[in-house]
Amino acid sequence: MLILNEASLKEVINKMRQVYEHNKETDLLKKINVSMENFRGNIIIDEEEAYEEDRYRSIEIRQREDLVSASALGNSQSSHLEEESKKSDHQKEV
Repeated sequence: MLILNEASLKEVINKMRQVYEHNKETDLLKKINVSMENFRGNIIIDEEEAYEEDRYRSIEIRQREDLVSASALGNSQSSHLEEESKKSDHQKEV
């Protein structure tokens, strides 16, 4: 299982930019296009501190009927879940 942290990715991108700027590699600096999809994580978290996920000793995943995090699922399941959620919201409005 691969757990990714939004803050860690931002930190990696910032370090890449600093290296490219320091080395005056402006052509490479313009080409930085790194996103969570590049890493294909199973669980995406959004901690305030970069690399906080490295200190996790364990993780517990629970499922509640009224709350399921799409970011914790794979891409195909995530988009399916989002569509189901939209349908459900629409049904509640009607």
